[in-house]
Amino acid sequence: MIKAFVFDMDGTLVDSKDAVVTQLTDYSIKMGRQPLPRDQLIKLIGKTDRDIARALVGDDEELIDGAIAWFNESHEIYYGKLARLFPGVEQCLRLLREKGYRIGIASNATAEIVRRFIKWSQLGGLIEATATADQVPGKPAPDMILKLAQEFGVEPSEVVYVGDTVIDVIAGRAAGAVVAAVSCGVDPIDELTRARPDLLLPLASWLCRALRL
Repeated sequence: MIKAFVFDMDGTLVDSKDAVVTQLTDYSIKMGRQPLPRDQLIKLIGKTDRDIARALVGDDEELIDGAIAWFNESHEIYYGKLARLFPGVEQCLRLLREKGYRIGIASNATAEIVRRFIKWSQLGGLIEATATADQVPGKPAPDMILKLAQEFGVEPSEVVYVGDTVIDVIAGRAAGAVVAAVSCGVDPIDELTRARPDLLLPLASWLCRALRL
């Protein structure tokens, strides 16, 4: 029996491609570096902030820490202008909560960025708990999903984990959760299909339709 839903953030709940690409481009320019092409920047979405920073500034730990601090500080500016919740997200989450399901976010972003996302999205009344890559090992490790299952007091097999990348599918499988992949985010549908999630949906909000809620 399903008792909880855990969602990835970028690419799953929020269409943040333009926000992230613009933010990372601006940071590269600020640092006097040549920005990466848009397709390469999109591929960074969903990775840990440390991995994203490393792709922009190299292996210097001081520069990586500075980049992450800037990502945190500037998050609301770029999201406020360029990011949008995917259609039906708020309504679906509200319905899940009304039906008694627990709801969490597992993101490779930092806790600060997830906190800012919840404030920006106004989903705070629907999301009960979060797990981030500065708290436990990041995806594709299963630790975030396992942490939230434990916090909710449910078995991992009673969790539906929803993400938009092959990394998400791997993490959900490793956790022993039911895995739903959405094709609205970073990884193309053919890659998601080959990863063989339990459900493949166009949008996270289609969960409610798939579950006939």
